Amino acid sequence: VILTVFDKSDRIFLVLDDEIPAVKNAGQTAQLLKKLNYPENKIDFVITGYTDKFSMDSGMLMKVLSRKPYARIPASPAVRESINQGYNLVEKKPSDSAARGILQFAQKLAAAEGS
Repeated sequence: VILTVFDKSDRIFLVLDDEIPAVKNAGQTAQLLKKLNYPENKIDFVITGYTDKFSMDSGMLMKVLSRKPYARIPASPAVRESINQGYNLVEKKPSDSAARGILQFAQKLAAAEGS
Protein backbone atom coordinates (compact mmCIF):
# COMPACT_ATOMS: atom_id res chain seq x y z
CA VAL A 1 0.00 0.00 0.00
CA ILE A 2 2.79 2.42 0.93
CA LEU A 3 4.63 1.83 -2.35
CA THR A 4 1.41 2.47 -4.27
CA VAL A 5 1.02 5.77 -2.43
CA PHE A 6 4.67 6.62 -3.19
CA ASP A 7 4.13 5.75 -6.87
CA LYS A 8 1.22 8.18 -7.09
CA SER A 9 2.98 10.94 -5.14
CA ASP A 10 4.68 13.88 -6.79
CA ARG A 11 7.04 14.27 -3.83
CA ILE A 12 8.04 12.13 -0.87
CA PHE A 13 9.10 13.95 2.29
CA LEU A 14 10.86 11.89 4.92
CA VAL A 15 10.26 13.67 8.22
CA LEU A 16 12.80 13.23 10.98
CA ASP A 17 13.89 14.80 14.23
CA ASP A 18 17.38 15.43 15.55
CA GLU A 19 17.87 11.96 17.03
CA ILE A 20 20.74 10.05 15.42
CA PRO A 21 18.62 6.90 14.80
CA ALA A 22 15.98 8.99 13.01
CA VAL A 23 18.61 10.56 10.74
CA LYS A 24 20.15 7.15 10.04
CA ASN A 25 16.75 5.58 9.28
CA ALA A 26 15.78 8.43 6.96
CA GLY A 27 19.06 8.03 5.06
CA GLN A 28 18.52 4.28 4.77
CA THR A 29 14.92 4.78 3.62
CA ALA A 30 16.06 7.20 0.92
CA GLN A 31 18.67 4.67 -0.26
CA LEU A 32 16.01 1.93 -0.39
CA LEU A 33 13.66 4.14 -2.39
CA LYS A 34 16.52 4.91 -4.76
CA LYS A 35 17.14 1.16 -5.23
CA LEU A 36 13.43 0.77 -5.97
CA ASN A 37 13.95 3.27 -8.84
CA TYR A 38 12.25 6.27 -7.29
CA PRO A 39 13.83 9.39 -8.78
CA GLU A 40 16.21 11.04 -6.35
CA ASN A 41 14.59 14.44 -6.98
CA LYS A 42 11.25 13.04 -5.75
CA ILE A 43 12.63 12.32 -2.25
CA ASP A 44 13.42 15.05 0.27
CA PHE A 45 13.93 15.47 4.00
CA VAL A 46 12.22 17.69 6.56
CA ILE A 47 13.77 18.02 10.00
CA THR A 48 11.41 18.87 12.84
CA GLY A 49 12.36 20.11 16.29
CA TYR A 50 15.55 21.63 14.89
CA THR A 51 17.84 23.56 17.26
CA ASP A 52 21.36 24.97 17.10
CA LYS A 53 22.38 22.02 19.27
CA PHE A 54 21.45 19.48 16.58
CA SER A 55 22.81 16.02 17.31
CA MET A 56 25.10 16.01 14.25
CA ASP A 57 27.11 18.62 12.46
CA SER A 58 26.14 19.66 8.92
CA GLY A 59 28.88 17.57 7.32
CA MET A 60 27.77 14.35 8.99
CA LEU A 61 24.12 15.15 8.24
CA MET A 62 24.94 15.61 4.55
CA LYS A 63 26.90 12.35 4.54
CA VAL A 64 24.01 10.36 6.01
CA LEU A 65 21.20 12.00 4.05
CA SER A 66 23.24 12.58 0.86
CA ARG A 67 21.79 16.07 0.50
CA LYS A 68 20.74 19.18 2.35
CA PRO A 69 17.33 18.90 4.06
CA TYR A 70 14.52 20.59 2.11
CA ALA A 71 13.28 22.27 5.28
CA ARG A 72 14.09 22.60 8.97
CA ILE A 73 11.24 23.30 11.35
CA PRO A 74 12.59 24.89 14.55
CA ALA A 75 11.88 23.38 17.95
CA SER A 76 9.26 25.17 19.99
CA PRO A 77 7.27 24.35 23.13
CA ALA A 78 4.24 25.77 21.30
CA VAL A 79 4.17 22.68 19.05
CA ARG A 80 3.39 20.33 21.94
CA GLU A 81 0.94 22.86 23.34
CA SER A 82 -0.91 23.13 20.02
CA ILE A 83 -1.13 19.34 19.72
CA ASN A 84 -2.39 18.89 23.28
CA GLN A 85 -4.88 21.74 23.07
CA GLY A 86 -5.97 20.96 19.51
CA TYR A 87 -5.31 24.26 17.78
CA ASN A 88 -3.60 25.17 14.53
CA LEU A 89 -0.20 26.56 15.49
CA VAL A 90 0.29 28.57 12.30
CA GLU A 91 -3.09 30.29 12.68
CA LYS A 92 -3.03 30.89 16.44
CA LYS A 93 0.65 31.74 16.95
CA PRO A 94 2.04 32.82 13.56
CA SER A 95 5.03 34.56 15.15
CA ASP A 96 6.23 31.35 16.84
CA SER A 97 9.49 30.01 15.36
CA ALA A 98 7.99 26.61 14.49
CA ALA A 99 4.95 28.25 12.88
CA ARG A 100 7.25 30.44 10.79
CA GLY A 101 9.26 27.35 9.79
CA ILE A 102 6.11 25.50 8.74
CA LEU A 103 4.94 28.50 6.75
CA GLN A 104 8.34 28.86 5.03
CA PHE A 105 8.27 25.15 4.15
CA ALA A 106 4.77 25.52 2.65
CA GLN A 107 5.77 28.65 0.70
CA LYS A 108 8.91 26.94 -0.66
CA LEU A 109 6.86 23.95 -1.73
CA ALA A 110 4.17 26.10 -3.34
CA ALA A 111 6.80 28.12 -5.22
CA ALA A 112 8.43 24.92 -6.49
CA GLU A 113 5.06 23.53 -7.66
CA GLY A 114 4.34 26.79 -9.47
CA SER A 115 7.51 26.61 -11.55
